[in-house]
Amino acid sequence: MSGILDRGLSKARQRVEAGLDLNGLREIHHSMRDEAIQWLKAGCSPIQVTEALSQWHDWIMQRVIRMAEEKEHGPLPRYCWLLLGSGGRREATFWTDQDHALVYEAVNSGSDERFARLAEEVARGLERAGYPLCEGNVMASNPRWRGTVEEWSKRIDAWVETPSLDHTRFLMILADGRPVYGAEELAFRLLRKMTTGIQQNPAALGKEAERAAHQPIPLGWFHHFYRERYGPYAGCINLKAGGYLQMLEAVRIWALHHGLDAASTKERVDQLVAKGHWEQGKGEEVLRAFDTFLQFRLRLHADQEKPAVTPHHYLNPTVLSRDENKQLTDAMRAARLLQKELQRNRNRWNKGDS
Repeated sequence: MSGILDRGLSKARQRVEAGLDLNGLREIHHSMRDEAIQWLKAGCSPIQVTEALSQWHDWIMQRVIRMAEEKEHGPLPRYCWLLLGSGGRREATFWTDQDHALVYEAVNSGSDERFARLAEEVARGLERAGYPLCEGNVMASNPRWRGTVEEWSKRIDAWVETPSLDHTRFLMILADGRPVYGAEELAFRLLRKMTTGIQQNPAALGKEAERAAHQPIPLGWFHHFYRERYGPYAGCINLKAGGYLQMLEAVRIWALHHGLDAASTKERVDQLVAKGHWEQGKGEEVLRAFDTFLQFRLRLHADQEKPAVTPHHYLNPTVLSRDENKQLTDAMRAARLLQKELQRNRNRWNKGDS
């Protein structure tokens, strides 16, 4: 299946590089949907499709950053732009909002002002290119997600040493980061510091495991789904919060516990298996379930053509065939098993045991 993906991505890159303005990039962004549908029809797996889409998103974002750079007077100090969230994990569908961070070297007193201006310009540019602003404000335009190497180092130390719910949440957001533009070694320096700090202070993982283990999955006895009772999505299930998030969070926690440096869920599972932390059969089961969640996410977003806001994640289970119903319930059960493992280990981590 790599042939059809390679051809599609080659054309996409040429179009992005030729894009003269943000409106043109927006049109290219919106064309992802039809291309992804063709990839799925050709037999590409959901994981393959989201990885390919993430490459496409990367090129658009890099182009937007270069456009913003061109508005600066003179060269900027060394810096690196990081993608966070589903983009950082290479699991974004065609519709995704902004999640990013910025690290830079301070050359003089004007560096902070220049990078604040750059971050605002990039956020506005991405919005015009079809990427809504993050509702949680996890963007480099927010000072919390922007800073010098030294500022980031102090920030990470504070998050690790005082693992409140907010601080552990910030650590988990950063853990999904990967460099997308600029001096990559700056990003890798931060990510290594974070991973090392978490291993030395496992209480941070304990806090996150405690939270993640208690996120309810809407699955009852005999394959019965617990559906939304009220509101615009009454009768539906929240696919994102109904197993997908619980699974990726559990995999992330185990990867951090073992000091692995992968960002995507697939890479994390592959490394957990390769280094002997998980049995191969367990890894295959988790990836099969994760592929199922991605499959339904892609289907949901394919039905939402050019959304004006962040796409929703609500699935009406009555439209599922018997086989699809079984696929989804099996995936939810796999996520629940990972939650139970977290429950068994969270007390040990909360006590500071590794």
